Amino acid sequence: MKVMILMAVYKRPAITEIVYKNLKDILPKNYFVLVVGDEPEHEAMCKKYGHQWFRCENLPVGNKLNKALEYSMIFDWDYFIQIGSDDIMSPQIFDLYEPYFKRKVDIFGVDNCAFYEDGKTTLFTYNGSSIIGAGRAISRKAVERAAKVIAIKFVTTCTNKDFHFTRNTVYHLPYHVANSYLTTGHATLLGDTSFRLWDEINRGLDGSSMDKLKAVGYGYEVVESDRVIVDIKSEVNITQTKGLDLPITNLPEWAKKYLYE
Repeated sequence: MKVMILMAVYKRPAITEIVYKNLKDILPKNYFVLVVGDEPEHEAMCKKYGHQWFRCENLPVGNKLNKALEYSMIFDWDYFIQIGSDDIMSPQIFDLYEPYFKRKVDIFGVDNCAFYEDGKTTLFTYNGSSIIGAGRAISRKAVERAAKVIAIKFVTTCTNKDFHFTRNTVYHLPYHVANSYLTTGHATLLGDTSFRLWDEINRGLDGSSMDKLKAVGYGYEVVESDRVIVDIKSEVNITQTKGLDLPITNLPEWAKKYLYE
């Protein structure tokens, strides 16, 4: 089983170097890392640690991830695991994931992580027993099925048990899903096929990618775990801790070597 770690980087070079050190310590031989970013400092650091680099403008983040994932298809991998440039992982995560790889589960991940900020550690658990974005593993088969999308505009409002598509609204839907609406006359074609697992906006990225995967019939499995990912918070974050009122927890032992040096 060959696995790619996909990571987008932006600012926070000191934190990202902690992530690189962590990856160097724990990654099995059948894993490799693809980093996407735009800053020369990050490119130099990426190459210093021996990872693959793909250059793309930093904003919007969704476009950056899409371009990197599309580029990654030239490499030989069976799954990719998404992490942030501020996420460190326990080596235990690979033992936890191995049975899911062997069963060829298409989408799986953990539902919790520890947030570390200014010496304080809190526990974040995703609502509804859902998998969080960090640590999410997605098979190549699922990517190939969900990421090839067509831009269509609905001429009627269409609703089913999972989705609601509004009249006169543009959606980027997986190829065969879009074709079904085009064939029945519920929508008109606006563009050619493109590669787009994430929406290009900078909010709700994990949700938008899960919607596309759900649209082509993929569910997910939650891996039972306890703080095998630590998200290092700083002044530049997509997910802020302020106002979340998260419970205090202990920093996992495995993470102390990276954060208490």
